Amino acid sequence: MELNKKVDQLLQELKSGKFNKVILEGKKLLKKYPDKEYLQNICGLAHQRLNNIKTSIFYFKKAIELDPSNPGQKNNLANSYIYLNEYDKAERIFNEILEKKCENFIYEINYEDIVNNSEHEIRKLLNYCELG
Repeated sequence: MELNKKVDQLLQELKSGKFNKVILEGKKLLKKYPDKEYLQNICGLAHQRLNNIKTSIFYFKKAIELDPSNPGQKNNLANSYIYLNEYDKAERIFNEILEKKCENFIYEINYEDIVNNSEHEIRKLLNYCELG
């Protein structure tokens, strides 16, 4: 079975609550594909659902190491820190995600529209960054 189909199957099992199966199958796939951050993330989610929070953190950190630009993996890590009542760590991660989101959005702003309709564009930016 090709990797994409196996990943789809893992995601279905994760949604179905078959967390132990996801972990077993995910570990097998990680032996073959250790550089696939989405496999690390899936294993982290399964451990998180089983309340193996410290183990989930290990997997999320590995996923982030492999793809530091993915905000979903960072969000999952922050949620694991919340489960451990480590709110400062979670807040730092959430702030990092928000800052990056706003930085990326700034490149999408149409500067001509700012000149012609500045209030609308500023509100758009503030709403996007959840500040308005």
